[in-house]
Amino acid sequence: GKSTVIVELIQILLSRGKTVLVTSHTNTAVDNILARLIEKNVDFIRIGNKKSVSKEVQPYMIGGDRHPVDGMEGLREVMENVRVLGCTCYNMSHPIFSSHSRGDGKFDYCIVDEASQITLPAVLGPLLKVDKFVL
Repeated sequence: GKSTVIVELIQILLSRGKTVLVTSHTNTAVDNILARLIEKNVDFIRIGNKKSVSKEVQPYMIGGDRHPVDGMEGLREVMENVRVLGCTCYNMSHPIFSSHSRGDGKFDYCIVDEASQITLPAVLGPLLKVDKFVL
């Protein structure tokens, strides 16, 4: 139920031209949402440690099969076009956020899955990267 609602919400936001940051405190929770986006043919970028990311989602990582990158220009190009990005709350200091298309590293919306299990300090990172959020 909940994951289905999150995926539908992401699709609605994308249809309105919005960008979405999908986050949680665990890699499993982030990957569960992203795997459902794959089923809906929604492209995204996954940030994280490859060892901690599910095999199904790994091709969507920077440099993966879905987002090959050739140098900084390639990275900039990928990030200019990203509309959905998934990562845990603990990856918010990743330099990739400074390359996002808005130039300020921000997204229009953040969806925080399993928000009741995250401490306030941990969730502040993602919330500072968005205009609006859904917990």
